[in-house]
Amino acid sequence: MDDDRLLRVCSIAAVLADRRRVDLLARVIDQPRCSSELAEACGLSAQNTSKHLVRLRRAGLVRVVRDGRRSRYEAAGDVPGRLLTSLSEVRVDAA
Repeated sequence: MDDDRLLRVCSIAAVLADRRRVDLLARVIDQPRCSSELAEACGLSAQNTSKHLVRLRRAGLVRVVRDGRRSRYEAAGDVPGRLLTSLSEVRVDAA
């Protein structure tokens, strides 16, 4: 793996190291949602939700879709869903 790809993988891993961001990502994979819906569903403040969504967007995992005056967040293609599915299938040794 070249250095650029290695850096990209490490950056995405760092973003996904936070349980709240994984929860937000999983919810927008299911269906596009506005930040207030996500905040309520995840039990986060609007400010924290916004900060986490910015990190997910900068990592290329979510994108913003404008709907009139509202913005909705959705998965950036099918890669985020495949990524979460693959990660959930890794067996972790508790030792």
